[in-house]
Formats: sequence, C-alpha cells, structure tokens
Amino acid sequence: MKNYDVALRELLAGMKLDRAVHRVTLAEAYGRKLAQDVVANYDTPQFDNSAMDGYALCDFSGGRSEFKIVERIMAGDDVHFSLQEGEAARIFTGAKTPGNTTTVVMQELTKVEGDQLYLTEDCPKGQNIRYCGEEIKKGEILFHAGHVLDPAAIALLASQGVWEIEVYQDLRVTIFSTGNELKEPWENITGSEIYDANRYQLLAWVSSLAKAKDGGILKDEYASVLAALSSAAKENDLIILSGGASVGEADFVAKAITELGELHMWKLAIKPGKPFGWGRIGQCHIIMLPGNPVSAYATFYLLAYPAIKALMGLSPQLPQLMATINFGSDRIQPRREFLRGNYYQDERGEYFVDSVGLQGSAMLSGLSYANCLIEMKENQATAKGSRVRIYPLPKEVAKA
Repeated sequence: MKNYDVALRELLAGMKLDRAVHRVTLAEAYGRKLAQDVVANYDTPQFDNSAMDGYALCDFSGGRSEFKIVERIMAGDDVHFSLQEGEAARIFTGAKTPGNTTTVVMQELTKVEGDQLYLTEDCPKGQNIRYCGEEIKKGEILFHAGHVLDPAAIALLASQGVWEIEVYQDLRVTIFSTGNELKEPWENITGSEIYDANRYQLLAWVSSLAKAKDGGILKDEYASVLAALSSAAKENDLIILSGGASVGEADFVAKAITELGELHMWKLAIKPGKPFGWGRIGQCHIIMLPGNPVSAYATFYLLAYPAIKALMGLSPQLPQLMATINFGSDRIQPRREFLRGNYYQDERGEYFVDSVGLQGSAMLSGLSYANCLIEMKENQATAKGSRVRIYPLPKEVAKA
C-alpha cells in the first residue's frame, strides 16, 4: 500500500496543465488568476492631495501661527493657483493641494475668526499631504502573472483605470458516478438500488473551486463508458469519477481509461479511502475516487482538492492544526486513519478535538456534522490528551 504523503507528492507532480487565456472585465474578475503582468498607468496618487479635512498652509519660514484664508478647495476641484507666504486654503480630504503648500493642518488644531486662521498647536512641514507617486510610480508592476484577484486587487486595478484584464480560463471539470445500483434522488429505488450521493457532494466540492459540470451516472456497460469518457476528455481539463476505483470484473472505468490514455491505480494506506486512481486521456486529467460516500469525501479532500488547486496554479497546501485529542485509541493498524471530528479553541486559545458520530466509510451522518479530519497515525496507538494533526474542513456559511 502507498503512504499518503508519498501519494500526494506523486499526484501533485503530475498535475500540469496549459490553460487557455481570455479577457474579462473587473466585474467578472473576482477569484481569477492573471495571465500576464499588469503595470501602473498612472502615479499613485496622481497629484499631491490632502490626507484629511483642514487647511493647506504656506509657511516656508516655519513657525507661523497666523494665516489668511484665501480659498476653499473640495475633492475634485481644479486647482490652478499657488499659495503665498502666510496664506491658507480651506481643504478637504482628497482635494488637490495648491502650489507652495508646505503642510496641511487638521481642522481640530485651528481657530478661525473671519478670514484669519490661528493654529492652536505647532504643525511641522509636510504633515497630512499625500505626495504624487509616493505609493506607486507609473510603469511599476502592480501584479505579476499568476496573482489571484481579491477585492483589494480589483480596487487597485480600477484606481488605475484598468477595466479589462487577461486571465486564465476557468478549470473545466466534469463529475461522473458509476454503477448500475445508483439512482437519482427523485427516482424510486427497489431491491439493492441506492441513491447517488457522491456525484452531488463532488459537484458541491468542485463548485467551490471551478466550474463543475454534471456528467450523470455511468452504467456498467463498457461501450457507453468508453464513449462518455472519450467525449468528455475532449471538452474538459479534469474528469472526476466516483466508483470504479476498486477494479473488479464489473468495473469498466479503469479498462476504458487505459484504452484511451493512461492510468495509475493505487491502494492507499489510509482509512477511509484505500482505492484511488489518476491518469490522463489526452490533455484531460482523470481522478478516480472510491464509491463509499465517506471514502469519496475523504480522498477528494486529501488528494483531489489539492490536485485541483495545483491545476489552477494555486498552493495545494491543506490547512492543518495541532490539537489535543479528547479521546484515545489502543488500536494499532497499518493504515493511517482520518476520523471525522469537531475541533474548538478554549479560552487560552488552545485547540482540542472530539470524535463525531459513527466512523464507517459509508456513514455520512457523522461527517455532515464534522468540521475537521483527525489524523490517527499508522502503526501506533493514540493516547487521550496527546497532540494530533487535524485538517479543518472548508465549511462555508450558506448563501442567504
């Protein structure tokens, strides 16, 4: 059996993809990855301006405490004059400072009588002025290719008059389930038929990262599996299948992938999730997950999720924490086990973790309430109160 750390390293090494590029507007840019460097069109700020509401002063000699107010300047006003020694202009945040401004004094440090301004405290030169180009110079690189655009990055681009950018196209992913026993949730089931839970959890998983297409259920018929995979591989960057990872007489998926491309079948030294496969059909990557729902969940998060992020050019590193375990286990087994758990912080900021629900590989109820996977090391017992590694799950708040 293959060690989990070795398996993840080998899988990520194979996640290479030449992605197409297209242009999007800033309104469509959130979460997208830049395909080329973006440079500044303008200095930032583009002109000297006031950092707060107050008065622009001209005091070359230094030490003045009395000034004559000669003008009032709002943000957006054109300013084509210069102050003379001893003059002041009422000014508001973001407004362009007039020529010869030596400092801006905040209004709280002044007293006004008619057109006379009196300082109640000393105001050193250069205070409260945002100087042209002090943040960014025209021609500087704002973002290098590969930068993922968050709200702050989008705001900076807009402030530079950039409204269209070159980004990598979204990863195209299709999800299939396999097996004659599977039925859709709206269908009636009889005998040994079961509802298809995996495809829907995988569609939800992938939708948090990329565009996910529902490929439906592949029945156990070789010609139809071959045709479906051949067609999907031409239109996708990645195909994910659940079921078919345990190769048997009735599992046609591995045979079809091998005929169309290449496939690596692994027996992983983890629990849940021993069977796992990955490969390619042409330029399209393939990932095969176990059929048991919890096994599919665990192997997706521990292996497929980092692989997808690698294909997107993002860091594949999963978040990890060390926590004190509130239970123990005397079992010593050859496979690393990932238990479903709930972690929390105490008042001192220390992390603790409890086991959640039943832990069988087909038991979804405990998993639905878990917020982490607890790593139980292979070939050793785990004492209550010891420190263990946990993998927090990306449990997002539902959209309102």
